Amino acid sequence: MLKNYFKTAWRSLTINKAQSFINMRLLFFFILLLFYSLDIGCQSVLRRDNVLKVVKSTSNYIIYRINGVDGTWHINPSLKPDVLKFQTAHENNTVSFVTNIDSIQFIVRPNDSIHLAILLNGDTAYTEIVCLPKRVNFKDEYKRIHQGEISISIPEVSELANVILAITDVGIKDSNMIAMKGNYHKDVLNWFMKYKHEPLIKHIDSLMQRNDTTENYWFYYALKMNACGYYFNRSGNIVQDSTILKMGFDNYVDPIKQNLEDVQDFAEKTNFKKFYANHKPYYDSLIDQYKKLIPVLNMKHWLEQEFDNRIDYYMITFSPLVYGAHATNWFYDNGFTVAAMFVAPLLKIEKYSLNFNNINNLRILFTEIDHNYVNPVSSNYVPQIDSIFDNQPKCANGDKSGIYPSPFKIFNEYMTWAVFTLYCYDNYPEIDLEEYMKKTEEFMEEKRGFNRFADFDHQLLKIYKEHKGLKKVNELFPEILKWCSTGTIEKM
Repeated sequence: MLKNYFKTAWRSLTINKAQSFINMRLLFFFILLLFYSLDIGCQSVLRRDNVLKVVKSTSNYIIYRINGVDGTWHINPSLKPDVLKFQTAHENNTVSFVTNIDSIQFIVRPNDSIHLAILLNGDTAYTEIVCLPKRVNFKDEYKRIHQGEISISIPEVSELANVILAITDVGIKDSNMIAMKGNYHKDVLNWFMKYKHEPLIKHIDSLMQRNDTTENYWFYYALKMNACGYYFNRSGNIVQDSTILKMGFDNYVDPIKQNLEDVQDFAEKTNFKKFYANHKPYYDSLIDQYKKLIPVLNMKHWLEQEFDNRIDYYMITFSPLVYGAHATNWFYDNGFTVAAMFVAPLLKIEKYSLNFNNINNLRILFTEIDHNYVNPVSSNYVPQIDSIFDNQPKCANGDKSGIYPSPFKIFNEYMTWAVFTLYCYDNYPEIDLEEYMKKTEEFMEEKRGFNRFADFDHQLLKIYKEHKGLKKVNELFPEILKWCSTGTIEKM
């Protein structure tokens, strides 16, 4: 339209000189309008002054914060750009990048694309923030069916993802990532190892061979969590569920979607559906055992007695191939909240007592569920948490707790595990509580690197006892943070 107008105006200038002045003014007006339109279209990339925003860092790992909730960002200058995508139901979203020496903040709307540069020790990492509309669609019928439900399952495509991970080079070596004891793991290797050199496995191996344990685990979570959003249709094709379009975290793309054709090809070549059918009785027995021994409803009642947050549907998935790597994510739409937990089945540690094993199995699930209650409360205290836990080496040994590099994430790990101690105090005899606390505090400090968890654990229990019946757990955050600011966490 503008192009045709320019041609007409130019002809008018040569044919009718009397109108030249008017036409020139109109032409100038449309040129200004064109440039204004281009500026509006590009304002999400550059500021109106055409200056690319820059933030500095001397650490490879920084924090991104979306509407007050922290995430971990690994700076990668080789990607041009590296893209942070997130979904939102809000019109205006505050997005910050916080490094060890600098910070930057944007207001982002759905379908916006914001570009910035992160200067890492002289290298430039071009980065893009992409804000997407919400990824969930909880229709009224879905809400009616699942209101108050607690589902426990081993989904078919989810198990396919765990099998794929189990035969990667990292999966073969990492006994925390993959449960390697028992006949099931042997069955998986006997059936699938002959397909290890398929294109899909080679591709995943190339992504996970970066000598970076944290990155390997982010990919692990992305593959197995997102797989829960897919299913085999009647024709045997893997298709995506339209209710939750992305089950994994926002900081990583969906590897199933990216490699769907190869995942489908791998499932067909390996005859995965037959393997799954052969082991269905075993899967069902694990699910039945879990339902009998894990009091999920009691956990839910306790948490919603101690926190204001309410969750409408618990979606629990596990695999016989999962051992120590657990996760949770939550989704909200149409007044309905779903908490999805990705955990291990019941585990037995031979050196521990039967009672401790029972409590430890509860803890595996509880400390994923309660992130959905603890994290929203923690987000109200981000400045205090950042200030108190900013000296991360004192709070957490990065070599052991590298997947939790921010003060916010470190505090939430302290808090979610300590909240389970409060649950045990209310539900188990003192002798069992003492055994659990002793062994768990040793595990948190020595194995996971949360250096002062024992002190934190005991202090939160003390505060809880003092306010029992007077305050809920979500009202105790100011007191435990006050103790942290004047006590062992900050001054050790």
